[in-house]
Amino acid sequence: MGNLGVWIGLGVTTAIVFGIGSCSLSVLNTEARNKKNVEAQQVATQAVFDRVWKVIKQQANVTEEYSSQFKEIYSYVMSGSTGGSKNLLGFIQSVNPQFSPEMHSTLMTSIEANRRDFERENKKLIDLDREHDTPFATMPSSWILSLVGREETNIIVVTSGKTEKTFETGEENNIDLFENDG
Repeated sequence: MGNLGVWIGLGVTTAIVFGIGSCSLSVLNTEARNKKNVEAQQVATQAVFDRVWKVIKQQANVTEEYSSQFKEIYSYVMSGSTGGSKNLLGFIQSVNPQFSPEMHSTLMTSIEANRRDFERENKKLIDLDREHDTPFATMPSSWILSLVGREETNIIVVTSGKTEKTFETGEENNIDLFENDG
């Protein structure tokens, strides 16, 4: 009877170790896959941002001479600011006086479509980041992840200074849609 107790104890111990090991491997593999998805989406978001600025630059016929000024305005335009779109139009008209109304209409349509595309990519990035980081807040996965030194991801979401200030203060007091908030 004594040997039976040893065998049962050994079986139970083996089952526990196997269960913990399987759970740990599952948590670690899931975290690794999710992290790779976040990294890939961050690069995809950057690629969309790059494509958008190049499309707008080409449609507006902005020369290399004005590219650095255009990039400053472009970041503001991508933030979704109406003032940014007004600034872009003013800039284009100052460096390209032959800018036609048809070109303006095409450019504004491109900006709106590309903003939506960029927003969609950012939302995907944020959702993948949430999916990756949730196990860090739940048990037992948080124990396993911290035990092996895994960390939450740190994504970059492009936004504007105005948006940041609004969320810091919890107030939106500017009602002048065409004021340049930089």
